[in-house]
Amino acid sequence: AVVLMSYGLLTVEMAQQMKIEYHFRIKILDEKALDKANIVIPYITTNNLENIINLEAQTINPTSDGNYEIIQLPTNEVFDIKVNTHIHERRFTFPKVTKGSIIEYKYTKLSRKLLHLDSWNFSQDIPVIYSKYRTEFFSDLKYN
Repeated sequence: AVVLMSYGLLTVEMAQQMKIEYHFRIKILDEKALDKANIVIPYITTNNLENIINLEAQTINPTSDGNYEIIQLPTNEVFDIKVNTHIHERRFTFPKVTKGSIIEYKYTKLSRKLLHLDSWNFSQDIPVIYSKYRTEFFSDLKYN
């Protein structure tokens, strides 16, 4: 498999909350990479510290006539799993993934963890073609 694109945008919307938008696109090159179709998104639920919203996912499969078939992930196939009293995970598996599929997903994490920014991995266990992470802070915010 190869990561075609990974993109993150962290925006501090107000002094009490951050919004982090994630967008990933991965190409499945062979059957050994089919496990990349299983996605786990952890988040902290203690005191409603984080929440996952606007999750969208799709599988893009090439067709024999040179076009593409797009299969949306149904919302009822996204599961919220309680890992412990502090952590939950959103889990899902892309539908109809085969060799040659492109899997794409995006979501937004709302976070009140202003003193700790999530890390960003520009490299992964598979090759990455394009990775970008941006941060935007409103002008009145002062970090020392």
